[in-house]
Amino acid sequence: MTTPPPGWHPDPDNPHLVRWWDGHRWTEHTHQATNSAPPLPAAGHPGSQQPQETNSRNWKTTAAKVVGGIVVVYLVLVACDRFVFGPDRDESAAPAATSSSTAPVAEVEVPPYEIASDDDDLIIAHVHLGSDDALGLRRIHVNLMQRIMREKPDGGYFIYYDCATPNPDGSVNRIGTGKVAVGRLGAAQTGLEINGNELRPNSGRVCEPA
Repeated sequence: MTTPPPGWHPDPDNPHLVRWWDGHRWTEHTHQATNSAPPLPAAGHPGSQQPQETNSRNWKTTAAKVVGGIVVVYLVLVACDRFVFGPDRDESAAPAATSSSTAPVAEVEVPPYEIASDDDDLIIAHVHLGSDDALGLRRIHVNLMQRIMREKPDGGYFIYYDCATPNPDGSVNRIGTGKVAVGRLGAAQTGLEINGNELRPNSGRVCEPA
């Protein structure tokens, strides 16, 4: 016996009616037998196989359109990337990203100086500078500050920068003063920031030639 397809068929119990066959069994949906096709059962009902199949086909069609759209957008982006940057963008950029300069870094020349006195927090440095050498004094101060940071414990340090050659009358020729704050204690003792430093050249003071 051939099983009829899902749809409206003559009611086996009432020749004046048609009854919905869901492909497996007769449902409770009936309709007067007329020449026009009766409406389909309400969607979502167990016997309405045709609407469910239609919904399934619509979902698959929508999913296929979404996937197709994503593929098209990806291909467009790849084409634009190659058009703007060229096909060898990654290869040509690699050497620039990994290259490093091998040129030697020039060392800053620090004028000669020596520590004449180092008494706890007071340091006296004798400097050898030409006349009005403000840049040389700054380089000495930075160099001495780095030594203090490496070698000294936390605390505040006060520095006198005196010319190695005294004044003609034998008096000290102090061309500047400085401060270095190592850690929190140094900041509290000097009024500077933590690990800060300060250089104050004495205006108008220059070292006399030896």
